[in-house]
Amino acid sequence: MRPILPTTTLALALAACSGGSGTSNSASAPQSGNVVDATTTANGLTVQPTSDAGTAPGRDWHRYTNARFDFALEVPPGFAADEAPRNKDGRVFRKSGARLRVFGSHNALAEDFDAQIARARKGLGDVQVVDRTPATWRATAMTKNGEYVAILLARPSDSRIVTAQFTWPKGMALKDTAERALDSLLMVGHAGPLTFRYQPERLAAVATALRLPPDYDRAFDATKLLPLDRRAKLGKNGCRYGLSGRTSTCSAEKEAGLSFAVVDLPLATLRDRFDASRAARTTLARREGFRVEQTAEGMGATYTFLPAGDRTVVIEHRHREHGDGTATMAVLRGLTFVSGAPG
Repeated sequence: MRPILPTTTLALALAACSGGSGTSNSASAPQSGNVVDATTTANGLTVQPTSDAGTAPGRDWHRYTNARFDFALEVPPGFAADEAPRNKDGRVFRKSGARLRVFGSHNALAEDFDAQIARARKGLGDVQVVDRTPATWRATAMTKNGEYVAILLARPSDSRIVTAQFTWPKGMALKDTAERALDSLLMVGHAGPLTFRYQPERLAAVATALRLPPDYDRAFDATKLLPLDRRAKLGKNGCRYGLSGRTSTCSAEKEAGLSFAVVDLPLATLRDRFDASRAARTTLARREGFRVEQTAEGMGATYTFLPAGDRTVVIEHRHREHGDGTATMAVLRGLTFVSGAPG
């Protein structure tokens, strides 16, 4: 299963990946190199970026990214890719009788997740469910030919599903390799030239609005990553925000999470709206920008502003005081800008 990163704070971590686009439909080796700068969190702690198998390929593994269905997965050493299909829905990788197949598809039949899982189980025997979340299903099984199978379904939205399946013959010790490959499956999102990647078993992407300090007078279209259990509550009554204790309708805009937006103003214009004492220099995804901290009623928010030519990418990290930030930190470490994008 995917390792959980230890953390004592909800922090803005620096990207550990290169500035590649992450949108290629081919299986190519990534560029390497970690940012060694530190970043300072809202509570003053300094966090050094660390390597994370969930966001960056390890030694001799390489990342395959599918631009059509927006997912990425690590491919083990020595696995060669079959010819790419015309519809560009995914790839098959092979080595000595073992196969790693990963592909995306549209939910043309409007099936619920249970129906999609049932279809994935057809033709498999001795199915053992390893994990189930509202957006993922993972199992081991056997084929009719006696091969071992590890399979993962990820349903990031009602209209899209991604399947990763690792199959290998008896006598080959590939169980750990299969688990690592499936652990590495990430969904991919974009905010202008910025690419972010997230774990589908922990986070979900939803559309929301982002309002910026200091005036909060304009709403920008944004994508927000929320914990799966919080996404399920959106639009329902019973959520509490702030210290008043009052319940209200659950809203993505008010939830803790990571929001990404592109603002049609240059970085310098946005920086001039803040006192120099509030706008702290920062580096994220190998871009130098600035950040602003906000704290109110038990909720903290960090706004990071990064240059993108005559526009600005804004990342809002809204967090509760005692929340679990491991999935969020993995996203922040994996941020990249499209190669050649203006800074």
